[in-house]
Amino acid sequence: MKKAELLFFFLVLKLNFLIAQPYTDIASFNVQQLKTTYKIDRSKNTTSNYFAGLLLPFKVDSNNTIIIRLNGEELVTENTTQKERLYALTLGLGAQHYFSKSLSAVFLLMPKFASDFSEKFNQYDRQYGASLLFQYKFGKNFRAKAGLFYNREPFGNFFVPLFGVDWQISSRWML
Repeated sequence: MKKAELLFFFLVLKLNFLIAQPYTDIASFNVQQLKTTYKIDRSKNTTSNYFAGLLLPFKVDSNNTIIIRLNGEELVTENTTQKERLYALTLGLGAQHYFSKSLSAVFLLMPKFASDFSEKFNQYDRQYGASLLFQYKFGKNFRAKAGLFYNREPFGNFFVPLFGVDWQISSRWML
């Protein structure tokens, strides 16, 4: 680890007095870049990922919220001989429902289109996903979550069970 990285790591650890909130970002933007040099032929490769997301919740009544989520992504890979671009657009549509003060559920459908947009859309450019998450409150300081995430991947159906807890340890600490 370089000195600058080590200093940054300890600085982040030292800033534990900051207060964070367990909420969702309405808008987000992210950029990642990876540069590699291959040992065999000394060729260089750069991969960049640009992501932008928008989440719009619309409260219908005290028990129901409609959720619209729009994500856009660009993946660019570049080496000495070529530059390729791939794009993805995901439109999430869903709802949150409170069955009672303790029990709620969030359901989200997530169709995704991913392509280089150089040809007409085909079945390989479409990907479908969904998630269902139930949350139960055990008092004001502890919540348990369980659900299922599904995505249609190129290799077939992909299911991920979801489990989690939110524990408000104190007014400053949440796990």
